[in-house]
Amino acid sequence: MTGPKNPPEISYRSAKPSDAGEITGLSAQLGYAVEPDSVLARLERVLADPDHFVGVVTGEAGRLAGWVHAEQRESVLGGSRAEIIALVVEASARRRGIGR
Repeated sequence: MTGPKNPPEISYRSAKPSDAGEITGLSAQLGYAVEPDSVLARLERVLADPDHFVGVVTGEAGRLAGWVHAEQRESVLGGSRAEIIALVVEASARRRGIGR
């Protein structure tokens, strides 16, 4: 038995403001009804903050197959760490290891 297989042509990169529309669509698959303009405004603010990271996975034809938002946080007990705030994988790409 083998583990999950990644789709043939995937790549990872930092998100860009132009990804806001696809991020909105992927989020809607999980029931998050947000306006594309709101996502764009928030994404631009987050991308400008060095304590935040938003990454995307691109699949076929360069379309987004998933995205992740992480924030660097400081804790009295645990010190500095990254906390995942959002993780979304496109429905047809799930169970292939993209979110690992």
